[in-house]
Amino acid sequence: MVQIAALKNSFPAHIRLERFWDTATEVAQIAVMLARRYKMITTDDAYTLGMLHDCGIPLMLTYKNDFLDVMRKLNGSDLQEIHQAQLRLYSVSHFQVGAALARNWFIPEDTHLAIAAQANYLDVLKQK
Repeated sequence: MVQIAALKNSFPAHIRLERFWDTATEVAQIAVMLARRYKMITTDDAYTLGMLHDCGIPLMLTYKNDFLDVMRKLNGSDLQEIHQAQLRLYSVSHFQVGAALARNWFIPEDTHLAIAAQANYLDVLKQK
């Protein structure tokens, strides 16, 4: 939770992130409900994953001037298309950036691996 608070306060004021944090909170709440029902991960880990699942986006917004425009153009695209477009444009995707951030903050390995694997969720689901 400390990492999430630190992340919220670490971006320049000109980058508006209210919608980002609202969405992250909603995803975290859904993840907690699913964790309670299926008991595959702890509710704390589920909440952390929900809050951090797109934590690479604010970093990309900070360092890539056209990132918001690119994301607007990709609106409605599936995660794999978003990942591939970001790789073409920036040689890195927000999934990879978010996973690296989580890893550097010593977030549990399963969480940063899940962040990295989002774009390939169909492949991950097929492995189960």
